[in-house]
Amino acid sequence: MKLINVLTLISVCYTQIIFTEVMFDLDGSDSPNEFIEIYNISSNPTNLMDWFIADKLSTDDLFTDNFTIQPNQFALILEGDYDGFYDHIIPNETMILTVDDLSIGNGLGNSQDSLYLISNNGDTVSAIGWNQGITAGYSLEKIAFELDDTPNNWHHSVDSLGTPGFANSVGFMTIDVAIDSVFHSPENPKVNDEITIFIQMVNVGLYEVTSSVFVNQEFEQNVQLEPNEFYEVELGVFYLPSGRHLYNIVLSTENDFNTENNSVECILDVAYAYGDVLINEIMYNPITGEPEWVEITNKTYSEINILDWTINDIEAIANPPITESFIFFPDSMMVISEDSVGNFIYAKDFPGLNNTGDDIFLLDPTGQMIDHVQYHPDWGGGDGYSLERITHYLDSNNESNWGASVNEFGSTPNKNNSLFIESIEESGIITLDPNPFSPDGDGHEDDLFISYHLPFTQSILMADIYDSVGRKMTTLSAGKHVAMEGILVWNGKDDRNISCRVGQYLLVVEAVNAYSNQSWETVERIILAKKW
Repeated sequence: MKLINVLTLISVCYTQIIFTEVMFDLDGSDSPNEFIEIYNISSNPTNLMDWFIADKLSTDDLFTDNFTIQPNQFALILEGDYDGFYDHIIPNETMILTVDDLSIGNGLGNSQDSLYLISNNGDTVSAIGWNQGITAGYSLEKIAFELDDTPNNWHHSVDSLGTPGFANSVGFMTIDVAIDSVFHSPENPKVNDEITIFIQMVNVGLYEVTSSVFVNQEFEQNVQLEPNEFYEVELGVFYLPSGRHLYNIVLSTENDFNTENNSVECILDVAYAYGDVLINEIMYNPITGEPEWVEITNKTYSEINILDWTINDIEAIANPPITESFIFFPDSMMVISEDSVGNFIYAKDFPGLNNTGDDIFLLDPTGQMIDHVQYHPDWGGGDGYSLERITHYLDSNNESNWGASVNEFGSTPNKNNSLFIESIEESGIITLDPNPFSPDGDGHEDDLFISYHLPFTQSILMADIYDSVGRKMTTLSAGKHVAMEGILVWNGKDDRNISCRVGQYLLVVEAVNAYSNQSWETVERIILAKKW
């Protein structure tokens, strides 16, 4: 409810006749149709002979044919040159008075003024004042006649022209309980924090009321409030899991006229733990015309809505959060991009990923950092190939946990990474000796010996060598049936028997149990060096 700042200027000695409505700002010229409405709240007739009305600067005598105002009767005080503007709505039983000149006082101020009703013995019977304007063409009406002239007991009329001479249009605005604010402590809770939601409510109506508090349609408590009284409800919510929790708070008060301020939705975000969502694939150097993007994966057991999560780099640490609501499921993936392409999630101001290396930060809605990767082009990727995470079990900034995609299309957005290892078996071991090695023909460290100990007694073994951008150099084992232990040898040459350049290479090994579908995979980094 919009409150008009009404000032009771002085204490009055007689309150049978009260001000109930003022029209001080018409739509267009105010003259000659400003009016004041008064009302006899007593059970006795009152004679208004020789009464007068005044503002701060002038006084006006009142004229009428019959000066007696009956109990529960309205009277209108009109300007001396009133032109009949309200005649079609003024009831016949309304008492009409006029002032002794062309204006009430020196003209009622549109933004501030004051009025006094003074009896024939000089007593101030009623007095009000206002210090702000209202919409032109609407009157200022009193809500509850029997109550004092406090700011919340006056309101602009519901309809234009007001209600001259009859019941005020705002008479129903007596009961109004509102939610002033809702907050929770701690401000950014973590899992297992003791969380308290505080609901601050206020009675902005005119009478004492009892209001019922409901949270997510469940009754919490009844609150009794005096007019203008504030009350704070404490709602204990303990041990919430990570994620977004919504609390729909509603105040139910009988005959509450303004239901727009009775409800609010409280959003309570509980921080995720570091590693709950992982950066899984990075396209930092796409082919011309294609967007940069980052793929993330949900490692929790619950659904996660990406709304209000943030992805940024060291140069865009204050990027705005994602405004698109999208839920991804446990162990599923989601691609966030500067462009909304296919199944990509659009992020405004997606950070520009540097080809020379960059920091990528993933933040949840509370601002908690959930993952961070400081990648370098030496890790792999580039020239249209993505940088893929190899396993979820190693640290995000472990160089050996990343490599260039070996997928035929150069990346695997929203799919399992081409280098991905589902699990790590303790009994599966790969040993590289020597590493680095230098196949320069000098008879020293010319060959790389790859010793393997597999988790199965009999396996189908695949072993391939890839360069740093994901191109296959050679195959060391193409589905051989092997025993648990053995050795593979690489001489540093590709399938065409051409010596490979100095640099980093990836050994991708997959062993499939010859008697079941169980498999074991690993990716190892090889350094091919030259002799110094």
